[in-house]
Amino acid sequence: MPVVLARVDDRLLHGQVVEGWTPYVQADTIVVVSDTVCLEEDRCRLMRLIVPDHIELKVTPLRGLKTLISSSGESRMLLLFAGLDDVLEVLEGGVVLSSINVGNLHNIKGGTEITPSVYLNSRDLEMVRILAQRGIAVEAREVPDAAALDLVSCLKEPGDSQ
Repeated sequence: MPVVLARVDDRLLHGQVVEGWTPYVQADTIVVVSDTVCLEEDRCRLMRLIVPDHIELKVTPLRGLKTLISSSGESRMLLLFAGLDDVLEVLEGGVVLSSINVGNLHNIKGGTEITPSVYLNSRDLEMVRILAQRGIAVEAREVPDAAALDLVSCLKEPGDSQ
């Protein structure tokens, strides 16, 4: 499988991804998976400016990811999603992922701080539960040298006390 990292990051492409994660997972392609970003030509051009020449940048809508992955050959792809809902949508479309890295989710309405860079609301926690039920590991980790937090451990079972 050509996917070496699937990351949820509401900032999408930035220094932590380009300078930290890309070399760490030895990705040669960064894929921004977003229905909105793929329509924003100026934003796509700006993103291309921060990606080194030896790394390919692709921007695809959610429904285009499965085809992109299947036609990627030997590419080592780092996938970027703006939210967990986008991850679930591509899974429903037939994309197979074994793990999800949640690096930055700051602007979550009604969110609770899980780490200084990850806030999750009840909807996000339900999505983590769904991912875990599908056998997908979900971790919170901002940068490669930080300790990973298993987000499934943040889930409360019904009837559990605070």
